Amino acid sequence: MNKRAILSLFILLSLVSSIFFGDYAKGLVAPDQLEVNVGNSVEGTVYYTNSTVTDQVLYDVSLSVVKIIKPTDSTHNVIQFRYSFITRTGNIPDMDYGKAEFDSLVFEHNRTTLLPAARIYLENSTFSVEISIIQGNSIKDWDNINNTVITFGNGTTYRYGDMSKGDFGYEEIGMWIFVFLLLNVALYPYQIFTLYAISPQANSGDRINYYNTYTKNNDVGTVVDKPSIQDANGNQHPTIHVKYAYTTIITLEPMPEVNAYYDEETGFLLRSIETDGTETYEFVPSSIKTNTGLLPFPIVSLSISLLAIGLIAVAFRRKRFS
Repeated sequence: MNKRAILSLFILLSLVSSIFFGDYAKGLVAPDQLEVNVGNSVEGTVYYTNSTVTDQVLYDVSLSVVKIIKPTDSTHNVIQFRYSFITRTGNIPDMDYGKAEFDSLVFEHNRTTLLPAARIYLENSTFSVEISIIQGNSIKDWDNINNTVITFGNGTTYRYGDMSKGDFGYEEIGMWIFVFLLLNVALYPYQIFTLYAISPQANSGDRINYYNTYTKNNDVGTVVDKPSIQDANGNQHPTIHVKYAYTTIITLEPMPEVNAYYDEETGFLLRSIETDGTETYEFVPSSIKTNTGLLPFPIVSLSISLLAIGLIAVAFRRKRFS
């Protein structure tokens, strides 16, 4: 793919993001202020249930707060969330071991997403690649596709803006830039408002902003209650239970009903159940780290579709990058 086409696609993505951000940032309320902390994390397993299987293990998941950034060109902090998942050999037909990580950049003051996949890391048993636009310390830097850096498992690194047509590896780097843009476009509708965290100030009956992929409009989830969930050691963990419709946190396939459970102290996602009444994806945490320390626990996951896109791209790499 030539550089002009890639730049055009990136400009289109930026315009779409600007339209959504400009439209939905208008009516935001105080409860969208995030209060997560660096080091907040949860790890667990995604289970799948339908009419023929119950609690089939699909993949392992982790979600964490990597960094809280103070951009030099904005008064608002940006949170770097990292969502990663690992498939176990044999759990998904025709797919061996695979790992994927997606780092999203989210405004702390209103939960809106700047980029859903500002950093992507893909790995299988023989190959790995990292694609990241998180260079510099300003929103302007992150909005410049030329700042994207691609690093392969053998340590070879390329900066997209330094390459010209005819350079060694130009076509392959163009392919990875296309994968980077494709994943951002695919993920963006689900993360116009991040579902990785909400304000811990939310109370029963409050409404939580999110994007409904069925109506294709801004919508609100409802805080149902504040149940305590029991962990593997019998400890109780207070949560905020929010019910959404036609969205996704783990499957990349919007479900009619999504129940998310957030830490009552930080608003950080701890558990999620996504279902259409026939198929159910449930993220069950094995460990949780919040301000109060490390607790064993349950939670939800992300999409096989995303991992498939990444692994397919890996499969088509050229040997000189191995």
